[in-house]
Amino acid sequence: MASCSKIFNQYSARILWVMIWGFTAGCSPVETTAIAPTDSAKSEIRSGDGAAKVLPAITVTDSTLTLPTWCKMNPASDQVCFHCSRTDDGVPLEYEQCLTPSDSFRASTDCWFSNQVTKTISCLGTRSGETFTMDVSTAKEKVTVTIPVFLIALNLAVSEKYGPTSSVTKFVTDISTFLGSRMEQIMRREDLSGVAGDLAMLVNNKTTSKLNDQQLLVFKVSAYAAFEAMLLELSGKKDYDVSKVLLRGLRLSGFVPANLMGEAKPLLSGSGLASLWLDSKSQSLETMFKILGPSVVGVSSAELLLQRLQQDN
Repeated sequence: MASCSKIFNQYSARILWVMIWGFTAGCSPVETTAIAPTDSAKSEIRSGDGAAKVLPAITVTDSTLTLPTWCKMNPASDQVCFHCSRTDDGVPLEYEQCLTPSDSFRASTDCWFSNQVTKTISCLGTRSGETFTMDVSTAKEKVTVTIPVFLIALNLAVSEKYGPTSSVTKFVTDISTFLGSRMEQIMRREDLSGVAGDLAMLVNNKTTSKLNDQQLLVFKVSAYAAFEAMLLELSGKKDYDVSKVLLRGLRLSGFVPANLMGEAKPLLSGSGLASLWLDSKSQSLETMFKILGPSVVGVSSAELLLQRLQQDN
């Protein structure tokens, strides 16, 4: 994810579209084009509280599939079911999903495990002809991928409305760049105090006037508390609502005096963000849903996300 922070450095809409697709391919694709387990599937993966090693391939039957130790395949006469058991912050998480195979289905060649930040089991050879995809990610893993991509959509909309060189675009893009590049660190609870302090200094450098020492301390403490509250909401869960994560981040602007935020202030609320995306002609939000998919975003549609954001005034 370290390379993901470089994504936000240019503002040309055409270039950014290419970079969005590059982000999902380079940082954490939800799907992979491989049709069999790759070498990465044999590496260690994180399972919330610790690493879980992938079992070596067994060749007793032709239907054998290489899976992590916390997943197993249960073939039956008319279905193939996958059951996975993970832990996140000490909370057990159970995943189960089944497919109806075609007569030629062979798990060893038709299925694969994608070991990215978000983790999936996918299979071809289903009776319906559709690709089977089972998401076995934690909520924190999904947020790690989703929020940076949504921040790209935000940057596109802001640049379209205010122009790529405006002070508002630079303010929003610099803040979102920082948060996008630190999201994995935040989700891992790595030096939250340091992240909060760095964010406070960045905001202080971007406001029209400097915050005084007390205002700076309040913002830093509030940012730290927001990170902790978000982690508490996400820990030990498979699913989440991206609108709640976005709103929690936006509420940090309330700890900066409105007169210091300049023209960016109207954008820093749920309703302001919803209006920005509704007015955008780039359809960047809809593109995010197509790239990530509702299961990773945690909301079924862009329309529903906008409705939830609009409720925040």
